[in-house]
Amino acid sequence: MTHNAKNNFLIIFKKLLTYTALSALLILLLSAYFFYSNNGNQLQSKLTGQRKVFISKQNGQYSFYKNGKPFIVKGGGGSSFIQELALIGGNTIMCWDTSSIDKVLKDAAKFNIAVIIGLDIPGTDHIDFYKDEKYVDNVYNLYSKIVNKYKDNPALLAWCLGNELAMTASFKTIPFFKSYNKLLRMIHQDDPEHPVATAVMDVPRMKLSGLQFTIPGLDFISINTYNGLKVIDAKLNDINFFWNGPYIVGEWAPNGGWEATKTNWQAPVENTSTKKAQQFAELYNKHMPLKSGRYLGSLAFYWGIRQEYTHTWYSVFSDDNIPNEIKKIIQKGTDKM
Repeated sequence: MTHNAKNNFLIIFKKLLTYTALSALLILLLSAYFFYSNNGNQLQSKLTGQRKVFISKQNGQYSFYKNGKPFIVKGGGGSSFIQELALIGGNTIMCWDTSSIDKVLKDAAKFNIAVIIGLDIPGTDHIDFYKDEKYVDNVYNLYSKIVNKYKDNPALLAWCLGNELAMTASFKTIPFFKSYNKLLRMIHQDDPEHPVATAVMDVPRMKLSGLQFTIPGLDFISINTYNGLKVIDAKLNDINFFWNGPYIVGEWAPNGGWEATKTNWQAPVENTSTKKAQQFAELYNKHMPLKSGRYLGSLAFYWGIRQEYTHTWYSVFSDDNIPNEIKKIIQKGTDKM
């Protein structure tokens, strides 16, 4: 190596060390800020005991406890066909917002179905929203009213604050985390009887590890995954040292539209309902982490009729309210649990 090459190498090496040190310092400062600004709360809520619903770990297994009894989540994501869900042995439905929550809770109570209520908010990719105190206060006041309106409903199982949010931790995004944690504290204070989660896509290892510091008051995580279900155990085991809390598989199905085979003109190719049912069965039987001590249950996607990619891509029911073959596979899954 020539003298100039050695000098260039040393310069680059020193720069890398500097950048690495600065990155480590930034992470340390952010972690300290989030930890102390949240009063040292932990990822799981400290609220325990005989509440209406809580999460407890017994003999290495996390479980929901509902009205004093172990409760494993088995159901679907949606807001309709609640009677049909009960008839196949389901016990839970996940809603992503409160647009039809009155009807959902009414039907759920009638058919003994538990409800996870989603509270939709923007993530760190909409940071300007969180810089406007008027917007933030409006969301806080709205969700405070919703929590207090529904907290005593017998069908309520849990709250889910945010669905697949961007949660980039930096000094620029502090307003988001400050607002999120304020909302989370409000839910826990106003409704100490029900746990709170947030939903993430697949297993974002850095995000899940970072939640220990940025949003330490969450009780559990809802993981939305499709083909990623095949590697969910391996990915979670990779970060077990940093995060080993409880989770539900909050959405699961084979082949999200972005994972599908494409035509020459880049249109995703949809499988038949028969093929989808076969894929559902394979995913559940081979890859659902039923034996994991952290697993709280799962919710198939989509329990109802949904327009996404096509009108039938995720739908379990047709416009005529007729179920396809996927319904039978979901029923077999609930029978096993």
